[in-house]
Amino acid sequence: MIGGAGQVFLVRDRHLKKELALKLLLEPPDREDLERFQRELAVLCEIEHPAIARAHDFGYLEKRPYFTSELVQELVAAVAFLHAGGVLHLDIKPSNVVLRQAPGPSRVVLIDFGLVRRGFTVHPGRRVKGSLP
Repeated sequence: MIGGAGQVFLVRDRHLKKELALKLLLEPPDREDLERFQRELAVLCEIEHPAIARAHDFGYLEKRPYFTSELVQELVAAVAFLHAGGVLHLDIKPSNVVLRQAPGPSRVVLIDFGLVRRGFTVHPGRRVKGSLP
């Protein structure tokens, strides 16, 4: 996944012996970007909730900071599946992520495909659709 200033990778931590998400800034940061990145990590380190990814480690790779956190696998797998099929869900927000409690273990489910787009092509002059935070 690519964010505004960083990229997220699936990695395997040899010490913890589990898969994690690794967020890496794309470029060596200026002071402001580094402070923002460190604040994000600090918040994740302070919060403890079963539905929020816990932060694990911080470091640098070729002058670019990174941190690792728990992999929120179920939702990420759903979005990766959509993207592999060329589908963009333009309305991912808490109310569109529900916990399905059926016989057996509960699982996270992405719902509400009212705002969806096929393909990744950007068309000049078209309005952006989706939910604003």
